[in-house]
Amino acid sequence: MIDDGAHRMRLNSKLPAWRGMSGFTLIELMITVAIVAILASVAYPAYTSSVQKGRRAEGRAGLTALMQQQERYFTLNGSYLAFNGPTDTPTDAANNTASIKNYSGDGANTSSYTLGAANCPNITNLRLCVVVFARPVRSDSNCGTLTIQSTGLQRGYGTGLTFSGAGSATAMAGTPTTTDTNGCWR
Repeated sequence: MIDDGAHRMRLNSKLPAWRGMSGFTLIELMITVAIVAILASVAYPAYTSSVQKGRRAEGRAGLTALMQQQERYFTLNGSYLAFNGPTDTPTDAANNTASIKNYSGDGANTSSYTLGAANCPNITNLRLCVVVFARPVRSDSNCGTLTIQSTGLQRGYGTGLTFSGAGSATAMAGTPTTTDTNGCWR
């Protein structure tokens, strides 16, 4: 048998409102924040690496397309065309503006690389060799400038390459390498 008096007494007692409520303690909240921080610290570098690989893929695709344009230009004119990125309009010796793309993406303002072409190192004649280059718009300390040469150096890259001059006087300083230790062509 249940004692109704004791039961009524518990129902009528004035318990503080917070005792009946459930929630998170400060310790539980701090543990949750710590777990989220650890996951973020692991995920962010992987994310940025993935974004950088995507940008490099855009640069490689832009270089391949530019080299194909250079080969078509060479077939028609007997020489390659040098230009120094987007500020230098590609024009030939007769000052005809060539329809050669000087950026890697869909638009000049949204591309990850600016494209250009120069004489190959130690070869000053554009009828013999051209190096097409893709300079990153955003810093890429691992790979720097990506290059392809018409003579067969297909996987050059370099962090110490510089390009000077404009139009047919565009020249490259430094030597691209074929050693892909940083994964620039993967």
